Order: sequence, then C-alpha cells, then structure tokens
Amino acid sequence: MQIYAKKLTNAFFLVRKRPLIIMMRTFIFLCCATVFSLAPRHAGSQNEKIRIHADQEQAVDAVFDMIIAQTDYLVIYHKGLFKDFPRVQLKKGTISLYKLLKQSLSTGDLNVIVTKDNTILIKEKSSNDALLQQQVSGTVTNPSGLPLPGATVLIKGTNTGTTTNFDGSYNLTVPNPENVLVFSFLGFETQEITVGNHLPAGQAGTTINVSLKESISALDEVIIKGYYNTTQREQTGSVAKIDAKAIEKQPVENPLAAMQGYLPGVNITQQSGVPGGSFNIEIRGRNSLNSRANEPLYIIDGVPYSNESLLDIFLEGRLLNHGNSSPFVSPLNVIDPSSIQSIEVLKDADATAIYGARGANGVVLITTKKGKVGKTQIKLNMATSLGDVPHFMELLSTEQYLDMRWEGLANDGYTPETVPQSFKDTNPDLFLWDQDRYTDWQKVFFGGTAYRHTANLSFSGGNENTQFLFSGGYLSETSITPGDSEYKKATMHTSINHQSTNERLKVNVAIDYGMDDNNQPAASIAQLVAIRLPPNAPATHDENGNISWEGWSDIYRNPMAQLSNRFLVETKNFLLNSVISYTPITRLEFKTNLG
Repeated sequence: MQIYAKKLTNAFFLVRKRPLIIMMRTFIFLCCATVFSLAPRHAGSQNEKIRIHADQEQAVDAVFDMIIAQTDYLVIYHKGLFKDFPRVQLKKGTISLYKLLKQSLSTGDLNVIVTKDNTILIKEKSSNDALLQQQVSGTVTNPSGLPLPGATVLIKGTNTGTTTNFDGSYNLTVPNPENVLVFSFLGFETQEITVGNHLPAGQAGTTINVSLKESISALDEVIIKGYYNTTQREQTGSVAKIDAKAIEKQPVENPLAAMQGYLPGVNITQQSGVPGGSFNIEIRGRNSLNSRANEPLYIIDGVPYSNESLLDIFLEGRLLNHGNSSPFVSPLNVIDPSSIQSIEVLKDADATAIYGARGANGVVLITTKKGKVGKTQIKLNMATSLGDVPHFMELLSTEQYLDMRWEGLANDGYTPETVPQSFKDTNPDLFLWDQDRYTDWQKVFFGGTAYRHTANLSFSGGNENTQFLFSGGYLSETSITPGDSEYKKATMHTSINHQSTNERLKVNVAIDYGMDDNNQPAASIAQLVAIRLPPNAPATHDENGNISWEGWSDIYRNPMAQLSNRFLVETKNFLLNSVISYTPITRLEFKTNLG
C-alpha cells in the first residue's frame, strides 16, 4: 500500500511537471526567435544571396556579371586580371555574396575592398600593402554617451571584425584606408564609416569614435489620435496611417486617392474617371443606405473640415456625377497631397470616444507639413506623366454586327421587304447608313492621351525657437476624351511654429489656400454608350472639322454635339488654423485651437 501511494505521488508530480517543461521550452523558443529577428541590418547586406539557376561552370568575369545583375553592388577591377584564373564551379541554389567572392578569388593573391557605396574594388597585392595597414581604435556609445559593450565592428564585405569591450572600446587592424567599417548593435541603426576619411596625415593609426542612433521601429512611430499623440506600441484602438513617403510616390491630385489600397478597413472608390472627380469613402463598411450619411469626419490640423460638395445638389446629379449621390466636386481637391505629412484614420470607438456622434462613420485626420530646425532649404519638384487606355474591348465588325441584326429580324418573321416603315425610320443602321463603314468608337472617345504636369516649390528652415515652411504647387491634367478638357489646380501652404526661450509659450499657425478650375464635358461618355453605338454610324465631323449632322437623328444623336456642352466650375478654399498654448507650471497647460 505504501509503494502504491508513492507511485501515485510521483505520477502526479510528473503530470504537473510536464506542462511546466513545455512552457519553459516555448518561452526559450520565443526569446530566441525574437533575438534572431532583431539581427543587425548589415548582416543581410554582408550575406546577400545570389541565385544560381543550374549547375554550371563560369569564368570569374561572368560570376561578377551575375553579382551585378542580382545585387546593388558594382565590381571594379583591371581588364584581364582574371585571365589565368580557373573557371568557377557553381551549383544550383543560392549562395551568399561573401562565399561566392571567396570561392571565385581563392586562387589569387588579391585585395578585396567593399566601399561605403557598395562598390567592390579588386586589385593585386603589392609589397606596399603592408604600409597601408591601419590600426583603428575607438569607442562605440549611445546618444547619451554611455558605452555599448558587445557592439559589432566589421570590415564591410568580409568576416573580419571584432566586438567592443565593457567600456565600449575596440581595436582592429584594417588592411587598406579604403576599407569601410560597419558598426552595429541590437536596437540601434547600423553606421558605416570609411577609414581613410578619418586618417590623420603622417600617422599610421587612427581613432574613430562612433555614436549609434537608436532605431525607431514601426511600433514607435507617433500616431495622432485627435487631441493627443501616442505610438503604435501603446495605442489600444484601431488606427490606420499613411505617411508622406507613401503619398509623394503617387501621382494623384486628391488626398483620398493616395489612401486607396494602403489602409485596412478603408474602402475608397472614385465616382468618375475624369480629372478632379469625387471619391466615396467607407470606413468599416456602410452604415446607412444613404451614401451621404456614410461620409467620415475630416480634421485638418485640428480643425473640422466640411465634407459637403461646393456645388448645388441638382448640379451634382446632372453634371459628370452619373446620378451618384456622392458629390462630384470633392472639397479635398484644393489640398495639395505633397503638403501632407501624414493621414490617420480613426475607426470604431477611437472615433466616437473623441469626436462623439460626428465620428460615427470614422475620422480622417490630416496633418500638414511643418518647418524643421536647420539651414534654409529650397526644394523644387517637377514631373510630367502620360496616360491612356492600355486595352479596349473586342467589338463586332460591321459585317458581324449587321448579320446579328438581320438574324434577329428573321427570328421575328421579318424579311427586308416585309419590315414596317416605322421600323425602318427608327433603325438607320440597317436601312440608311453605309453598310461597309466601320468605326471603333472606343478609340474615338477613349483613344486620346492625357497629359499631367505638376510642379512644387518649397522654402523651409528655422532655429530652435522659430521654424517656417512656405510651399506652392501647380497641377494641370487633360483627359483622354476628345475636346479641350482640362483640370487645373494651384495651392499654397504656409506653416509657422514659434516657442519662447523658456518653452512656456508655443504658437503654431498653418494657412492653406487652394483654387481649382475644371473644364469637362457636361455629359458622361458612359451615357453616350460609346461601346453600343453601331460601327457603321456616320462621321461625327465634316471635312472642315465642324460637327456633322448628316445621317444623325433623334434616335441616334451625334455624340460630339453632347460633348460640346461644357461643365465649368471654379472653386476656392481658404483654411486658417492656429494653436496657442501656455504652460505656467509643470504639467499645467492652457491651450486653445482657433480656425
């Protein structure tokens, strides 16, 4: 009985011990995975992979051509340097850049130098190479000046290097002043320094002290949430963000167009393909059957911005809006996307907790750019782009179209002789128009080329107390449709930030002014049913280039006549907002937002 009790006790202990062991192994695995996922960035560049598609034998020159084609490295060496080198045996698969270089140059006595701009210099060793060796020493610290023990110091392109001691010091022999030292440490940005740039004249050694900057991950990026700022790591709600880098890469004239496809849970569709057309935005789906009731709240630099169109409701449904309830003229058109620093979208409880019922459909926070401390900078960006329709629908030829039409009449029991006169009057494609004429109306109405020109000029700078930014932009965009359709926009952005010397008084002022001029057809090409117009319809213009009425009737009206009716709209928008804050004592701040 005693033995039996003892076995029960041991079994119970093992049952309790097994989950504990599993938990400990899982914890160790996660720690290792985290450490390896945070490896220094230079490790990826040192071991950049070269893909070999098949087993082969290549000359050294061909191997370097392969490196240049698959990486950002440039290889420089004297012509004929490898004429006596044996061919390199390559096996199918991937190989690191360092191993491939070592394998290709193993039979020669060469110096291999990888510079800071990813250039690989290869040359023969000489008797003077020993004189070029440099003894490099120094310390590696953080921005606060504290030493970083265990930091890695490598000669770029090689496995030669060292690590810093407990006091952050290091000592390394560098074979050539052209070599580049790569300093790295977990949680800090990798830094590259060319030894020759820090070599004192007449000395054999040099001291290079490095201060590494902390690496800011995506979790530490600042996110604006209404009346306060936070980070992705600390924020508890659902916030989507797009920054200036992603916005500037897109050739768009409306900030909403820059958000398409970048923000999860945000569905943005353009209501019309014409320049200056409106956008419909839905955050986390549609909340109402009325499209107007789904628009989010827009906040620009802390000031609510109206999402209502600048046109009359009747005109919105008639002019270029195809009957959609979303406004054709978007009020955000007059905001230059290049002047935006970031766009945050608040969803769900984040929106309603801060802005109440106004944020029921979400909130779009737009933050414009501001001046930075530093020398005055002048930037000019100009771009030109073209646009056309890459593919057209495959339509019936005139013969195929007429055969289909006559087959339909035959199915109804009619022949060309028995067709009623009323049917002949309303179907000129069968009885009046040229039976051999063919026109692809897609290419007539959509076959043009749209030209887009943009220009942006900015001045920025300031000191620790006052920073400024003045920028202006111009955009001109034509259409692929016939005629002189054109959308033009001019914008101006001004930002002035000032704080007192004791940092108690802070004043921020932002001014945005924009005007656009839109000249578009008053009727939609989609309404003209370009792809449904018979291919044998008569010409739209006569020999003198004037609109032709010959052959057209009330049943089939000349589409170019409707395109001659123009939709002209000019909008102007002025936005001014200022933030004034004063801190009389620590943790007490009086702040007002005017706009």
